Amino acid sequence: MKELDIVTLDNFKDYVIVSSLKHNNRRYLLLVNVDKNENLLEEKLILEEVDIEGFCTLKEIDNDLTNKVVCEKFAKLLLNYAKLY
Repeated sequence: MKELDIVTLDNFKDYVIVSSLKHNNRRYLLLVNVDKNENLLEEKLILEEVDIEGFCTLKEIDNDLTNKVVCEKFAKLLLNYAKLY
């Protein structure tokens, strides 16, 4: 999975991969919900990318501290990106 790919989750909603980052040798993705015309909606998710028997899948972050750290890293990344414009 790479940035700007659109994925459909188990909730049958489509999301665009906005950004990714590594933390503790794991990869996390920032997703934003999109409609059928690929317009951005308000719902955002941060999920962990995991490899299960050779298949890439996404799962919720199950550790509160990891979730907090990853959210802060994405926020900092987006703030730095916004400063460029």
